[in-house]
Amino acid sequence: MIDVVTSQNAIAYQAALEEMYRLRHRVFVEKMKWEALRKPDGREIDQFDNDDAIYLLLREDDGRVIGGHRLLPTTKPHLFTELFSDMCNVRGIRSGERIYELTRTCTDKEALGKDREIWGLKHVMVGLFEFCVRAGIEQLTLLTPLNTLYRCLLTGVEVRPLGLPRDIDGIPQAAVAFITSQTTLDNARNFLGIKENIVRYVTSNGETPLSEIVEGARKAAA
Repeated sequence: MIDVVTSQNAIAYQAALEEMYRLRHRVFVEKMKWEALRKPDGREIDQFDNDDAIYLLLREDDGRVIGGHRLLPTTKPHLFTELFSDMCNVRGIRSGERIYELTRTCTDKEALGKDREIWGLKHVMVGLFEFCVRAGIEQLTLLTPLNTLYRCLLTGVEVRPLGLPRDIDGIPQAAVAFITSQTTLDNARNFLGIKENIVRYVTSNGETPLSEIVEGARKAAA
């Protein structure tokens, strides 16, 4: 399953969030060599890991975090407004109540092993689009390597470029927007073979509709 974590239920997921920060450090710092993110405590955490962030955590049955995403509202400061605005140099930065920025996507390849690595990648992708459709998010903006973008196109994701690609740390990357429609979800489910719902949002009131996340943020900002 993929658990949704927000400021409303984070107290129940403190251990899982700590696992996520350490997983991100292993993936982005130790493997991908993003040295600017290196922390002495082995936790990759930045100014955007705040009360506005939404985390999607792929977890094993025993609770271990083996993958995930971070989503940020584009109505608040996020990576494209603060660090990478120049990457949106054709169509500009997209923002709106139903547009979120996707960052820090990763899976734990060591924990999954070769036999289940593809399983993990399929689940984080389908879970992402399931979450967006059920929560009412219409677009995701993201900075992505071109080779990752090509794999997303194969699943039937509708992509809109926001700027011209350029090398970042030696990797060709581009700013794009994903259209997160029911069609996108259906295409991903059919291509990757995951038909059932795999995302849940559990609060003190029990399992809660995902639509309450975006609606709650919208009302709070009004």
